[in-house]
Amino acid sequence: MSCLSIRWKCYWDQENHLCLSSKDDSKPNLLESDASCPILTPSEAPPSPSGMAQDFTMILSNIQERERLECDFGTEPRYEAIWLDNSTVKCSGVTLFTNQRSQIYHLSLRRAGYFSSQRKDIFIDSPQPMKVEVYNCGAGSSDCSQCWGREDQGHLCGWCENSCRPRDDCQPIRDVCPAPEIHKISPLRGPVEGGTLLTVQGRNLGRRPGRVKIYVGDVPCVVLPERYTVSVELVCRTGRSAHDRTDSVRVDVDQSGTGTSKESFAYLAPSVKSIYPDKGSRAGGTKVTIHGEHLDIGSQIRVKVNKTEECNITEKTDQMIKCIMPPTLEADAEPVTVCVEFEDHSCQDMELSTTYTYEKNPTISSIHPTKSFLSGGRTITVKGQGFDLVQSVTMHVLEIGQTNCTVLSPSTITCLSPESSQSQETSVQFVLNGVPYTGDSPSSSDDRPEEEDGEPHKEHFQLGYVEDPQFFTANKEKQIKHHSGEPLTLIIN
Repeated sequence: MSCLSIRWKCYWDQENHLCLSSKDDSKPNLLESDASCPILTPSEAPPSPSGMAQDFTMILSNIQERERLECDFGTEPRYEAIWLDNSTVKCSGVTLFTNQRSQIYHLSLRRAGYFSSQRKDIFIDSPQPMKVEVYNCGAGSSDCSQCWGREDQGHLCGWCENSCRPRDDCQPIRDVCPAPEIHKISPLRGPVEGGTLLTVQGRNLGRRPGRVKIYVGDVPCVVLPERYTVSVELVCRTGRSAHDRTDSVRVDVDQSGTGTSKESFAYLAPSVKSIYPDKGSRAGGTKVTIHGEHLDIGSQIRVKVNKTEECNITEKTDQMIKCIMPPTLEADAEPVTVCVEFEDHSCQDMELSTTYTYEKNPTISSIHPTKSFLSGGRTITVKGQGFDLVQSVTMHVLEIGQTNCTVLSPSTITCLSPESSQSQETSVQFVLNGVPYTGDSPSSSDDRPEEEDGEPHKEHFQLGYVEDPQFFTANKEKQIKHHSGEPLTLIIN
């Protein structure tokens, strides 16, 4: 089909299984349209157990009736395709094996005893390959619920003699499994408002999510079917608790019984006490620490700034959260709300809020000196305003390197120049609190920091590199002699 479905005019030689660019009158059986190609139309085949003989039926179009065909599964042996009528063939007694939980075989029809000068294996076109699934009940089914739960995938397995086997091998069949066992729950703490995604791991935790119920004490925990792994793992969303409490987790499975966790889950009421520092630049990047109680509970924690932006969390413990403040476009230096949100609950409780003030961005007015030796290490003094809001400074020298700087006062920063391989004039840019210094406020062009002469502050500064100084005495060969009590005069050029 690929030969006759391209945009160029081509011809298909059935006898030699070749795609031709021109028509050969000596070959009367050339095909000109993809609609006339021999085609295999697959039929639906249910999954079959490993080692069990199965029959597969297929429908064929545009093929010579009773042509000898073989069923090819990509492995030995091949099976003869038996014609049932003018358009239907059957592969009988096919036995496929796998030691995996499930394996897909692709069924193709091969022209038996047919070969061309170009290829030995000639197959019937199959635009939608027929897939045959073979499963092994003994692989990946370590308990009763896991074994019986495979029924939803079409795997007819049963639990007998303490192992998972094909149902035909289990006589008599008893489909009641032992009571569930809980091995682990996570997390162990969550907010009293609920909403925590609680993961329960264990054994025999049911075959289907609809047959399982979970409780924390007497508070229901809603099972999430999309997060369910048959028998071994459940995820549920905790309900709201009326007060702080600590209880075990209980799993109820229909017809199997109840399992209780050894670990306990605690409902807690978190609170926020303070934030430090409580102010920073509007460009963002300030690292703040929020202090409080029970700040690392639940399955999801966010720090919201002014109810819209997020403070990027870098570390959290029971009593503190560290995060990096986002920038703001607000021009006014009004306090904004910083709130810790747990799960999907928006900030409503004042116990979880504090305030933070965005202040005018630091400004850099000049650097001095503007020359450095090639070997680097020269102290570059940076002058400006608002450096008390700066926690970290990096000086980037274009195409040379970067160095970390030190804040000495609200108006002074010092940096050591990096080493350069050659004399050159280059550009310097600063990064304050992890944010590149642009010389302008992110809020609006009307709030640009200006120097005393009214010119806007620059984003880049010039720095020149010159040769290292060389020192030598008037006569390098002559030793310097000094007698005690006499003055010493040493001339250095």
